[in-house]
Amino acid sequence: SSALAIFPAAEPAAPVAQASLVRVVGEPWEFMLSDPHAFKTSNSCQITMTYNDVEIPSGADESKIGVAYWDAAQGKWTAGGITGVTRNLVANTVTFTVSHFSIYALAIIDTEPEVTFISPYNGGMAGKSPIIEANILDGFSAIRGVKVMLNGIDQTAAFAAVAYCDGIDNDGNGLIDEDIINAGGNAETALNMVGATAAKYKVRQGLQLDNGSHTLAITATNEQGISATTSISFTAGGSVGILSAHMRPNPYAPGSGIDAEIKLYMSAEAYIELKVYDFGGKLVYKSKTSEMKGSGESVYWNGRTNSNQTLANGVYLIRIEASNASGKDNKVIKAALLR
Repeated sequence: SSALAIFPAAEPAAPVAQASLVRVVGEPWEFMLSDPHAFKTSNSCQITMTYNDVEIPSGADESKIGVAYWDAAQGKWTAGGITGVTRNLVANTVTFTVSHFSIYALAIIDTEPEVTFISPYNGGMAGKSPIIEANILDGFSAIRGVKVMLNGIDQTAAFAAVAYCDGIDNDGNGLIDEDIINAGGNAETALNMVGATAAKYKVRQGLQLDNGSHTLAITATNEQGISATTSISFTAGGSVGILSAHMRPNPYAPGSGIDAEIKLYMSAEAYIELKVYDFGGKLVYKSKTSEMKGSGESVYWNGRTNSNQTLANGVYLIRIEASNASGKDNKVIKAALLR
């Protein structure tokens, strides 16, 4: 067994960069076990802390009161391991769950999630069943969840239900619907954390939207319980257009252990076909994807011919052809091979 001691702690000197981000309310409290090893990383503990109205910094928004812990190793306030923050502004309480003990403090945390749409993009064109992709970034806390509204209808649960079988790589690990292909694999989800305070939402909905204008809104909520909404409008059923395409690395070294990545930005999702020509105009490689690609996604090439022969050093022309039910487009980029 282990005893838990809780006592007031002196407020640490936070870095200047956090002066406006984290404003401590009241005094910090240190939570310490007599046997630190008694609390495993798989354990959790729910804590409720109280505050007085007079402790709220002048001009601060009380609705943004949350909790932070002092990371002595990094010398700053952070939110790692803090989840499920709820606040009662009438009772002046904040309740939260932790996975470790440290110095905790209530604080006005002046940040909220930012949602940036990758596909569709605001004012752009999209297919009738577009890939919905957005990056979500918070300035302090992890992302707890999202709410997705399409044309004013909550589609969060419906989209989450198809993520494991929607035919795309939702979690960015290079595998598609891996729990179907590989029995026992992890089921793909629409929302995935990609950093301590960053997440990606990606799913292909199968609603077959009508031609015309549509609205899409994503509300992201961080672990402090603070939410923010970003809305866009787009037109479904439009012709595909390749806005830009870039290969990296370029020059590329075949046989280096990595494939060259060709990142595409398009007005609508489309099937992609690559045709690679040498500088004399001879076709040396041709490949067609078996899945639709959305704007911001990539296709790959290993610098070899269709017969798996490594190409010689030199400059090659890559013709990118995009097509969907509404039309087609193409773009040519240069690629240098240098072993």
